[in-house]
This record gives sequence, C-alpha cells and structure tokens, in this order.
Amino acid sequence: MNTLFLLIAVAILLVLGSQVYVTVIIAKLRRSGDYPLPGQATMADVERLHKQGLSTWAMRCYREIHGCSLRQAKEAIEKLG
Repeated sequence: MNTLFLLIAVAILLVLGSQVYVTVIIAKLRRSGDYPLPGQATMADVERLHKQGLSTWAMRCYREIHGCSLRQAKEAIEKLG
C-alpha cells in the first residue's frame, strides 16, 4: 500500500512539476516579447518562433490559434521549412 501511494505521489509531482516548468518558460518568453499574450497569437508569431528555433513553442501557438491536435500542428510547422 505504501509503495502504491509513493508511486502515485511521485507521478503527481512529475506532472505538476512539468506544468510549472512550462508556465515559467512561457512567462520568460512573454517578458522578452517572444511569445504572445493569451488569445493574441497570430501566424506571424508562429513563423517568428519557428525561425528563432523555438518550434515547440511555435506548435503551441499554432494549436492555440487553430484548436488542432499536436500532430496537425507539428505537420504545419514542418511545412514552414
């Protein structure tokens, strides 16, 4: 029982930790002007992020704009070149 509890606790911490990490990175990118405010992402932002080598964040913006799957966003970003 204790082992199961410990495994569940570790899994929860890993998930929460990764969410905190993403939030911190997005906050830094927003402060530097490299990532748009919520609801204000445009394809120009997506293209700029991709050109800066921030494809993961470009995909995130693309998904926010188009409401698509991760696979669809990845394919769209790959087509940008």
